[in-house]
Amino acid sequence: MIERDKKDVSLHTIRALACALDVSAGTLVDGRAPQDALKVAKALSRDAMEKIARSVLFKGELSGPWEQALADNLRIVLGPRLRALNPGYKASRRIGRNSERAWLALSALPPSERDSLIQRVVDHAAIA
Repeated sequence: MIERDKKDVSLHTIRALACALDVSAGTLVDGRAPQDALKVAKALSRDAMEKIARSVLFKGELSGPWEQALADNLRIVLGPRLRALNPGYKASRRIGRNSERAWLALSALPPSERDSLIQRVVDHAAIA
């Protein structure tokens, strides 16, 4: 039922499947091996990180699909916090499984890269 998109998958189920298949949970979520994510993350320049952070707030299009996926996942995870910082920010009010999936995808990044992206988005939201 999960494969046919007839049933939502929980974080617990993703972790259990990942353990049974001997892959990372992030691989099940976004289809990328952690090594691929690390290669892309290391390639993110300061300028690219700024573009991604601005895209999260202003919904701009990014050049690469990986950067766009990062912005989309950050938008989902940080939506409630961004609404608190900037009441005019329009984001989906639904959190839950989408937020869990987005966080799993972001967890494939090295913690320093992920934390830097999150901080940049929050900083831009506080200014806007």
